[in-house]
Amino acid sequence: AGDLDGCVALRRAGASVSAADRQQLQPLHICAQLGLVELARWLVSEGAAVGAVANGQVALHFACVHGELVFAQWLAEEGADVHCRADNGAAPLHGACQEGHLEVARWLLDAGAAVDPPDEDGSVPLHAACQEGHAEVAQLLRERGADLAAADLDGRTALHFASVNGHLEAGCLARYASDSPESACLARAVRRLLSRASVARGGACPPASQRTPFPPLAGRSVAGWRWRRGGLARCDGQASVR
Repeated sequence: AGDLDGCVALRRAGASVSAADRQQLQPLHICAQLGLVELARWLVSEGAAVGAVANGQVALHFACVHGELVFAQWLAEEGADVHCRADNGAAPLHGACQEGHLEVARWLLDAGAAVDPPDEDGSVPLHAACQEGHAEVAQLLRERGADLAAADLDGRTALHFASVNGHLEAGCLARYASDSPESACLARAVRRLLSRASVARGGACPPASQRTPFPPLAGRSVAGWRWRRGGLARCDGQASVR
């Protein structure tokens, strides 16, 4: 990848810098995925459009979802808009948060990107980060003012996404929100994680009919949460099983 001499030769033979492959990707989009800044710079000098769309997304979307920070910064210098949206309403920040690219997300926010841009389903970047368990990214979004109570069109919040996927550390963001019925959602995540920890330590997982409402490791903590018969202790920031 990144054969500039080969690309120059093809160009001289009449190849278009905007030709799309079977996936509708133009050369610039492929460069964005791979972080090939020098080749991309040449493509633009030959007429490739920074804002060209492929599958509803522009090059900045591809760079951010693949964690190519330097490429994304170069695109911005070339006029790419950090506020741009894909056909489904997703902003570049959605992709960076979904894939856990902390520095890309930080750069986008520093460049003025909105912290809570909803896509067509009402999902915001915080939802994407929590769904995939990227706690550091979720923490960054919280520090930048993300709305912890923001819900998608189905009424799901960041805590729902974190808990249903077993990402307790991301779910610890709930400590910063006011008490709500979502505490039950987090409780389910804690039970699941503690039960998994028990099995990982050699404990047998009993049949569903024999399980109690409380996990074998009741009283121990995971990611700073402690499950007791009276409920959950507050998050203390730790992320270990003790």
